[in-house]
Amino acid sequence: MSQLLVGQGVCKYFGGLRAVDQVDFHLDEGEILGLIGPNGAGKTTLFSVAAGSIPATKGTVWLDGKQVSGKSAYRSVHLGIARTHQIVRPFARLTVLENVLVGHHYGRPQATTGAAQDRAMEILDLIGLADRAQRLPGELTLAGRKRLEVARALATGPKVLLLDEVVAGLNPVESRRVVQLIRQIRERGLSIIVIEHVMHALMTLSDRVMVLDHGRKIAEGKPEEVANDPAVIEAYLGREEG
Repeated sequence: MSQLLVGQGVCKYFGGLRAVDQVDFHLDEGEILGLIGPNGAGKTTLFSVAAGSIPATKGTVWLDGKQVSGKSAYRSVHLGIARTHQIVRPFARLTVLENVLVGHHYGRPQATTGAAQDRAMEILDLIGLADRAQRLPGELTLAGRKRLEVARALATGPKVLLLDEVVAGLNPVESRRVVQLIRQIRERGLSIIVIEHVMHALMTLSDRVMVLDHGRKIAEGKPEEVANDPAVIEAYLGREEG
């Protein structure tokens, strides 16, 4: 299995704050990689660097052998990286279908209108929103708006999908449906990195897990290995005194 997305020595500093500090990572083709860590560990910052939303202070990111670090977000999208955000912000005055079409035209500016609409409806069918295509996002539940966020990212035509807390805030039934959706997306040939605080969902979903704490990678491996790693337990629960 070849490595599709690779980061070497990735750093992001905000003044004296080292949000991400010398992190090496990789994502294999067809893999789901879970990214966890306490609040403020640097997870979303690493996502933002990988997606081109913010520039790295140091280090390099490659996608399929091509350097993507240092490029603007839209160029990263055109190369094949798409992401979602923790706080979903759909275009409130556009319909669900039009929101997905925005993602499609952003990622594939040369596509014809007819092809874009067909592809957008195919994605809405996959994520379970085809029957709400003409609704406004404000009429959707939180789970529906999170699915719409995923749909907009998928519409860009990515090779790598970065999902930032798409399960958080959902009830158990909705969570299971989103986990199943992520598996279906992987079956379609995408490689996925997931940030998630819902540990059961992430550990069930991930092939491999990477852990950040204070901007540094402290553990990496199979979910069961990471869950029992003393450094990970200490990061989440603190050190036992005495």
